[in-house]
Amino acid sequence: MKNTSSHSSIKKSLFLIILWGLILEYPFRYFVSPDPWIHSSSNWYFDQPDRVLVELGFVLLALLPFFWVKELKNLLIIKWTKNNLLFLSFGVLGSIIVFGLQQWEEIEIIQQKNLGQYVPLWLLTGLVVGFAQELTFRGLIYTGIFKKYGIKTAVVISTLCFALGSIHSVRLYAYFINDYILEALLLLVIFILAGLFFVWVRIKTNNIIIPAIIHGVGNAVTWSTFVVVKLYV
Repeated sequence: MKNTSSHSSIKKSLFLIILWGLILEYPFRYFVSPDPWIHSSSNWYFDQPDRVLVELGFVLLALLPFFWVKELKNLLIIKWTKNNLLFLSFGVLGSIIVFGLQQWEEIEIIQQKNLGQYVPLWLLTGLVVGFAQELTFRGLIYTGIFKKYGIKTAVVISTLCFALGSIHSVRLYAYFINDYILEALLLLVIFILAGLFFVWVRIKTNNIIIPAIIHGVGNAVTWSTFVVVKLYV
C-alpha cells in the first residue's frame, strides 16, 4: 500500500513539473515576453531594466520545482569531470563563434557608432532568457517526460515544444502568413537542430546548468547585438 502511494505521488509530481514547464513557456511567456524580432522598437518588451527583471523573475519561477523534486534538484549540481568541462568549454566557445559570426555586421555597427554602453544590460537579458529556456524545456518538460515515457519520447516532445515555443512560434507564424515560407521552414529546422543539441548536452552531462550556460551565451551575443542595433540605429 505504501509503495502504491509512493508511486502515485511520483507520477503526480512528474505530471506537475511537465505542466508547470508548459504553462511557463506558453501562456506565461507569450504574455510577458513578446518576440523582439517582430515588434517595433517602441514595444514594451524593450523597456530596460524592466525586461531583464521580468526574465529573472521567469528563471525564479522555473526554478521552484527544482527545490522539491529530487530528480530536478540533482540537475543543478555540476560534477566537474573532464567530460563536463569539455562540453562546457567547447559549447561556450562554439556559441560565441557561431553567434558572433552570425551577428558580425551588428557588432561592427555597434563599434562604429559607439553603442557599447547599451550592450551589458542586453547581454545579461539574453543570458537569462537562454538560461530560463533550458530550465523549462530540458529541465522540467524533458525530465518529466523522460521519467514517465523514456528517452526517445522525451527528446522528441521536448524538442518540438522548444522549436514551437512562444518565443519561436510567433515569428514562424508571422513569416508564414506573410509568405516567407522558405525562411520559416529554415528557421524551424534551425530551432529543431538547436533543441536536439541542447538535449544532447543535457543527456551527456546529466546536468541542466551546462546547457543553460551554453544556450545563455549564444542568446547573450544575439540580444546584445541585434536588439541594440534595432533600438539605437
